[in-house]
Amino acid sequence: MAKKTNKTHKLRGSREHGRGMKKGRGAGLRGGKGNAGWKHKRLHFLLYDKEHVRGYRNIGFTRHAQDAGAEESITVQHLDEQVAAWAAVGKASRQDNGFSIDLATMGVEKLVGTGQVRQPIQVTVGRASEGAVRKIEAAGGRVTQTNPAPVAAPPVKPGKPGPGGAGAGAPPAGGKPPKGGDAGKPKGEAKPKGEAKPAKGAKEGKPPK
Repeated sequence: MAKKTNKTHKLRGSREHGRGMKKGRGAGLRGGKGNAGWKHKRLHFLLYDKEHVRGYRNIGFTRHAQDAGAEESITVQHLDEQVAAWAAVGKASRQDNGFSIDLATMGVEKLVGTGQVRQPIQVTVGRASEGAVRKIEAAGGRVTQTNPAPVAAPPVKPGKPGPGGAGAGAPPAGGKPPKGGDAGKPKGEAKPKGEAKPAKGAKEGKPPK
């Protein structure tokens, strides 16, 4: 009985062995090396590496503070348009000359000044912008802030020392002291006049010729 020639023996010396240029090289057609193509290797990951399966554990994602949720705000225009409807359902109260509402009970933290106000509204809110307060008060209402923004202190400018104060008579910063050692002496001090100079050629103890 003749021995059957297998494909490997038949294609010995062939460059591709009938598989084309890529199929038999490198990672072949198995979806890449390592963890590449994990979706079609799902059974392997479920059995041996569950941490790579989506939903098994939250890997590599961190929720930072700025993603925790934006501050809930409302404009004075929206407040003016909706306060009557909110009063009808009990979210606000109607007064003789307008409305009264506590925005904190509605989850609103800040009132901003976009839009117009045409009726007096008594508003209680955590924080309100300067424009919102100005427009509410101009319409006859009032804004009560339960958590106002802190006011920044103005920067303190360095003052110049007064006469006789600290640093009087001292040289300016980075400068040189006055010559002759006259630091701190008043200016305009007159020198005594009238001192007679000795005659030229005169010697001590002898009258001039």
